[in-house]
Amino acid sequence: MRPGRFDLLIGIGPPDQTALTALWERALATMTTESGVDAAKLASKCHGFTPGDVDLAAQRAAAEAFARARATGKAAVVTNEDLTAATNRTKASITPEMLSAYQAEVSMFERV
Repeated sequence: MRPGRFDLLIGIGPPDQTALTALWERALATMTTESGVDAAKLASKCHGFTPGDVDLAAQRAAAEAFARARATGKAAVVTNEDLTAATNRTKASITPEMLSAYQAEVSMFERV
């Protein structure tokens, strides 16, 4: 950051399960998926993910479906397996140490 650009930095906590579910719903809305893809189930596997991590995992799953479509000549359909593999390959950006430091700061400075 350059001096004078921001007067105050405000920490924003990681997305909770509701937010992660909404992020997955948004990402999945742009894809053709097989039936049974569940945004809430995906979100439950994404502890420590940022919105960018969710987007990356979604892009990886879509890329896998696209590669399969090119190889087979069939439509590109994102499967549960694609999504599971993509979330497993995507490293969460928020570490337990980062979360602990954020929670300590919140408890120290929260208002009653």
